[in-house]
Amino acid sequence: MVFVRYSEYNHLMRIAVISDLHGNSVALDHVLKEIEGSNVDQVVCLGDVATLGPQPLKTTHRLQEAGCPCLLGNHDEFMIDPARVREYSKVPVVVKSVEWCHSLMTPKEIAFFKSFKTEHDMITGSKRLRFFHGSPTSNSEDVIASMSPAKLEQLIGKTEGDVLVFGHTHLQMLVQHHGRHIFNPGSLGSPFKDLFFCEAPTIFSHAEYAIIDVKGQQVDILLRRTQPDMQKLKKSVRDSEYPLKEFLLQQYESAAG
Repeated sequence: MVFVRYSEYNHLMRIAVISDLHGNSVALDHVLKEIEGSNVDQVVCLGDVATLGPQPLKTTHRLQEAGCPCLLGNHDEFMIDPARVREYSKVPVVVKSVEWCHSLMTPKEIAFFKSFKTEHDMITGSKRLRFFHGSPTSNSEDVIASMSPAKLEQLIGKTEGDVLVFGHTHLQMLVQHHGRHIFNPGSLGSPFKDLFFCEAPTIFSHAEYAIIDVKGQQVDILLRRTQPDMQKLKKSVRDSEYPLKEFLLQQYESAAG
């Protein structure tokens, strides 16, 4: 766990939260450029950096340059131990895509993934913010808006904090639970239309992230959607050899149509 006290009570603290980049360096560059113009004090990445996208190395290197706290997503674990993907997915093209991604990684990138933490914990103003990839106990467990209050309490009830932030589902979410803010910034690199179970997901071409403003007891949470250049997105896919390229190109063509 990483715990940091960031600011005094009456200072405005602005935090950008990105998650589930999935090898989409075009979207990452676009979002980081927006963040740079938004007077952000801190960026936090919730993980799932490289896999299932066309430019895993470029995305990983760009995130390294950003120098932000990063959390260990389940797909980041696959880069450390690629055999684990077979425990998570039985879909051949997904397994093949993860293995292709891992084949590109050098010991330098693997060491970067090994540096990721399981959570990030910070206090700013009077608020404590907790960041996770999946749930507080598992980076492959979903926290979703449609959960019953009882189920949500079962997952997060013992987790302290005024604002709890989760990724993994690729779905933006903002709910209030027993007076606490619970939210998901969505996916920067591969936003889903619906929760993914067995059938192939519908993937949007936009990028998703979130901005949190904290000042004293005031908390403002903004879920953002922004459109990277479509031609750059398509070119990044066409120029790649990753196994899901035809599927993703079809998704982008549908979004453009």
